[in-house]
Amino acid sequence: MGKMGILGMGLRLFLVVVTLVASGLASAGEIAGKIEYIKGQAEVGSESHWLSAEVGMVVEVGQHVRTGESSRIRIRFVDGSSMQMGGRAEAVIERYAVKKDAGVVQALLDLIQGRGRFIVEKLKQADSQYQVRLRAVLIGVRGTDILAQSEAKADHVALVEGRVSLTSEVSREVMLDKGYYARAESGKIQKPVSIPDTWLEAFIRDVGLSSAGKARKRGGGGDDGSAPSSVIQQKTVDKLGSPMILPR
Repeated sequence: MGKMGILGMGLRLFLVVVTLVASGLASAGEIAGKIEYIKGQAEVGSESHWLSAEVGMVVEVGQHVRTGESSRIRIRFVDGSSMQMGGRAEAVIERYAVKKDAGVVQALLDLIQGRGRFIVEKLKQADSQYQVRLRAVLIGVRGTDILAQSEAKADHVALVEGRVSLTSEVSREVMLDKGYYARAESGKIQKPVSIPDTWLEAFIRDVGLSSAGKARKRGGGGDDGSAPSSVIQQKTVDKLGSPMILPR
């Protein structure tokens, strides 16, 4: 390739970088959120450099978050969304770009292993994109409450509130409604079913639940107008609560 060709490629690359920075999407190293709760042991960093996680610590785009055995961590993102993980879990914040008065523009959270609950604020702009990626399944979010588990043999996704789309390299798009669960093996997404009690109980033991859910279970107040209508859907909301996870 000639000198002018190399210079041309360099100029195009420079213009792409400038455009991304100007649009707020080149967000590696920018603040994505803060840690607001830890139980047990957790670390923040990269494959070569890890720091012990502490409440109040800033978490940046590009960083990994991982927990130890029987541990939990919750991160509150800059737009008000949250991610809470159970024990022996790891996630990386691939993207988290937010514009003032517009909320999230682009977000990608990669749950590498373990269980995580993602409570996402409703997106303000139609072209905004919020995604949660497991080993083989990509979850497209519009503002919802997701339970996810990533393990070597399968991915699991359940929905407490909202509606999401699930895609993979070997499956067509599958829509998941609140109160339902889908399992994917080797990337093949199975037909959604009501959230299995045994899976939900294991998730709650690992990740935790909400005091709001316990209040509703006791017959306390609260607006249940948006709660699922079926028995299993209501049971899910009663057990987990929405939209805020609190330490148990």
